Amino acid sequence: QYGSLSKVYLDPAGGSDTNNGEASDQAVQTIDRALSLIEENGTIYLISSLTLNDKKDHRWSKVMIRPADTLADDDSKPMIQILKGTGLALDEVNISNIKESGGSWLGKTLLEKTGEGVLTIGTGTALVCDAKVEHAIYTDEESGTYATLRINGGSIQGADRTNYDGQTALVTVRYGTAEMSGGSITGNTADYGGGIFLNKARFFMSGGQISGNKARYGGGLFAENYS
Repeated sequence: QYGSLSKVYLDPAGGSDTNNGEASDQAVQTIDRALSLIEENGTIYLISSLTLNDKKDHRWSKVMIRPADTLADDDSKPMIQILKGTGLALDEVNISNIKESGGSWLGKTLLEKTGEGVLTIGTGTALVCDAKVEHAIYTDEESGTYATLRINGGSIQGADRTNYDGQTALVTVRYGTAEMSGGSITGNTADYGGGIFLNKARFFMSGGQISGNKARYGGGLFAENYS
């Protein structure tokens, strides 16, 4: 069930769910409140980064998520983080680093999944990032447990940077498992692994495509450390 607002402001660090979400100074605090207010295919603007850490499995559908103009640049932080024991599935969700005014948010990654739990990219979902963001998806271990990434559909689109030096993979998987049965990973330039970079990780591909990426080593995929 959707709300009636075409845009909602979400500030996990300083908002309140008693607010109406219609302006940045009326930002709500939780993603559940934001989703209850937004209309189908409306846009949620993040004023501060969002962390999911409630040990539940979340599903978002038919919504756009973008940085508000005031979301602080920080190349060490994700825009959305999903911690150990928490899962997230995306269907027809559009996430990008393009701000409300059209500028670019600078950050580590659009989505970061750490520890036990599953991040699922479903049909109709689009993750789009330009050269200001290091990754679209980054997964890692947490407290000795490993994340699972499932790409069942949708598109993950990177940036055609002018050179390879210091550039990063569109999807980085450290430890854990990645499974790709559909969708696409395209259009990125990196030093190692234009499309996917694997470090001590397993990757299973039964469908989808990894194409149009460039790298000094491994245009489509680069694997190291027993991956």
